[in-house]
Amino acid sequence: MTAGRWAPRGVARRPLENRSVHCDACGRVIPHRAWVVGPRSDERVFCEPECERLFEAHVLPRHGGRPW
Repeated sequence: MTAGRWAPRGVARRPLENRSVHCDACGRVIPHRAWVVGPRSDERVFCEPECERLFEAHVLPRHGGRPW
C-alpha cells in the first residue's frame, strides 16, 4: 500500500450539478471525501484505504497498470 491522502471529491457546487465520483476498485459512489493515491497526473480514487488494498491485490495483477 502506498501513501494516500484523504481529499474532497464529488461535491457539487450547485444543487443540480452532477459530478459523481466512483471508487476505482468497487465502483461505489463517493459523496464527499475520497482516498486518493498516486501523482496528480495518474491518481487513483478510492472510497477507503481497504479498496486501495483490494485494487493492488486483485485488479493490478490481473489487468496490469502502475502500482505507484
